[in-house]
Amino acid sequence: LRAALESEVASPLRAADVMSTPVRRATPAWTMRQAGEEMSRWGHGGLPVCEGDTLVGVITRRNVDKAARHGLDHAPVTGFMGRDVVTVGPDADIATLEALLSTRGIDRVPVVDGERLLGIVTRQDVLIAEHGAGYLVGRTAAAHPRATARFRAGVEGLPERAGDVLRLVGELAATHSMKAFVVGGFVRDMLLGVENLDIDVVVEGDGVQFAELLGAALEARVRVHRRFGTAVIRIDRHFHIDVASARTEYYARPGALPTVERSSLRQDLFRRDFTINAMAACLDPGCFGAVSDPFAGLGDLDSGVVRVLHALSFVDDPTRVMRAARFEGRYGFAMDDSTLGLAERAVEMGMLAEVSGARVREELVDILDEPSPATVLARLDELGALAPLLPAGAVSHDVAGQVFSAEEALRALEVHLPATPVTRRTTLLGVLAASGSRLASAERWLRHLHIGHAYSRVALQLAESGPGILRQLESPRGMRDSRLFRLLHPLAAETIAVLWSRCNALGRERVERFLGVLSGLRLTVSGADLISMGAQPGDAFSAILARALDDRLDGRAVGRDAEMANLRRLAIRGGLIGPRKDTE
Repeated sequence: LRAALESEVASPLRAADVMSTPVRRATPAWTMRQAGEEMSRWGHGGLPVCEGDTLVGVITRRNVDKAARHGLDHAPVTGFMGRDVVTVGPDADIATLEALLSTRGIDRVPVVDGERLLGIVTRQDVLIAEHGAGYLVGRTAAAHPRATARFRAGVEGLPERAGDVLRLVGELAATHSMKAFVVGGFVRDMLLGVENLDIDVVVEGDGVQFAELLGAALEARVRVHRRFGTAVIRIDRHFHIDVASARTEYYARPGALPTVERSSLRQDLFRRDFTINAMAACLDPGCFGAVSDPFAGLGDLDSGVVRVLHALSFVDDPTRVMRAARFEGRYGFAMDDSTLGLAERAVEMGMLAEVSGARVREELVDILDEPSPATVLARLDELGALAPLLPAGAVSHDVAGQVFSAEEALRALEVHLPATPVTRRTTLLGVLAASGSRLASAERWLRHLHIGHAYSRVALQLAESGPGILRQLESPRGMRDSRLFRLLHPLAAETIAVLWSRCNALGRERVERFLGVLSGLRLTVSGADLISMGAQPGDAFSAILARALDDRLDGRAVGRDAEMANLRRLAIRGGLIGPRKDTE
């Protein structure tokens, strides 16, 4: 009976359960200006002041503002900090915390062990603890049993090795006294029953050190990014794991890359884009699959809502507008009214112009890799967010339709074109780049987005030659096969697919003849045959063989004997051999 009661009745929450840790802090030697900048950067109303780990005081935003008014923002914190600090021990219960916060006129309580600062409890922490223990990973299984079951079922549906690796991550972390969680889109998709092998692991501890341990255990290559405290473990060509320390971040300016600092799991989840991506699942053997949902992502996932975590989310990272549209298109979700309004205001303020070309490229590629990129682009156009992403002169309202038509072309011509992700991406990037009015605008756009030659070739062909070739393909005048071949043969297959998507019926018929018949025709004669006739090798060989191919394409010389006779005639006419050498 005792065991049954203990399993059903949760023990009371303590300060140690609900506090945030590690804590951002000031030192007595900081200036008031430094303290104010730190508060502004992280949105805090105050900071504990510590010598090492020893709490010696508290400095508030009110103190900073007062010092600034008196021209003393250069003065040290020690002259303005409050020294009579209200604190609690790690075992203080929720009732004690609530009483202190409501009666002492404070909005945060430091948690100390003796004089050593362990963490801090805010009013929000107490409210969350009282109204939803889902914030606490240790209680997650009880708080979200259905979500935990859904997550585990999702993992069971993955290739067996993926589940084995996830369990190994948890076991290895526990062995080294760390906590490991899988976070973000992987958790979202396991809960939706969608396969996903893009695995992000967050470690409360040294993520790089853990990644190196895991790489050794898996005998896999590890690539480290020390600036961000992250690493990638590449298990094979199709399977890799991103590992990071739990971290928080701030943006020095809109669209900039974030500055990161190590933090707790909860703070790590708060830095993410949307609530549906701000969930974590425990990988520890004792709580494997227990879902932590501090920001009500489960409810939004079940309701089909894309919701940001705070009002400045799109200002911090304007590419989140692109991601919001992408998730709407992929899952059939919709932004809530507040998120939609914030996205529209960020677009109106020109925030997307603050983002580097490389980051825009990565987001655009992710959109083009979606099952229905045209849907996402149309949504971005509704938001007014597509035009700033396109080359100068592009008509944004037409682009989604052009992308849709290009996808239709790839499906229709699949027998002639390799159906690979690279082919699709190259084709659709070409459509975007060529949506401007001139070749120069396409070139500028490609440079701005740092798109390399492998992807830019199709774009440049479409922008430079596309309109002229299209006119010729659609012309009702007759066209010899040799002329059709010369028109299309220099083009990439992806360029031809886009042209097909824009052609009338006659133009499509010609493109299909080129792909199905003409592109595979080869001469049976070569330069070696010219040499055997007595011709001296030189530049003229190429022109002679090109004319021979035209005659083969147009049916004037078909078969080895006819092609040899025709080659001799062309060689004589070109002065490569004399008339006498035309007889055996």
